[in-house]
Amino acid sequence: RELADDQGLSEETLHLAVCYLDTLLAQDYYRKNQLQLVALCCILIAAKYLEPELSIPTLRELISCCNDAYNQQQVVSMEMNVLNALGWFLGRPTTATFLAYYAEIGFYDTATEAPSQNKGKLQECDSFIKRCKDFFLVTCLSEYSMRSYQASHRAAAIVACVRRMMQIGGWPPALVKLTKCSEIECAKAASELWNAYLRIYEKQKKEREAQATCEGH
Repeated sequence: RELADDQGLSEETLHLAVCYLDTLLAQDYYRKNQLQLVALCCILIAAKYLEPELSIPTLRELISCCNDAYNQQQVVSMEMNVLNALGWFLGRPTTATFLAYYAEIGFYDTATEAPSQNKGKLQECDSFIKRCKDFFLVTCLSEYSMRSYQASHRAAAIVACVRRMMQIGGWPPALVKLTKCSEIECAKAASELWNAYLRIYEKQKKEREAQATCEGH
């Protein structure tokens, strides 16, 4: 995550890189001491696949982020190794991919479920919705239990959690049709994601309170 943030890569790129890495780890092919290099190459490949050309980090930049633990030849060699292990199948749908697909109906088009004034209210809250989406996308990566769900179900769970934060009730037929997931089917994943949010919120709240106490003395 830190490497992706340092290079200014998108959430979609990060999720694709994690998808690659999960696929490789499932093959149980790489040694433990190779994992950092493999992860580095996953990020590089995902960036080449999704990012604009000028946003793709250079080998020098990536190696520098790893404290020069590798040379360029090692990275190039492992990159080819990873591509072969992935079967050159790079266009994999991720949680971020599905979330982008669900977004318009999930957060903005409420015509089938709520009074028209709610639609205008939601459109005024774009920045809040984006913060919520980004938070839950990151949480899906950090919460290991979320890995047991398909990417489409994780995205549906994010939609449900953001709707809950926006105080939009229910799971309308339009979302069932779009996500191929009923409210009951995504309830477990949404519950786990929401509970993770509550844990993180409580932890951050205690940290702020502790900091305020320290500053008060």
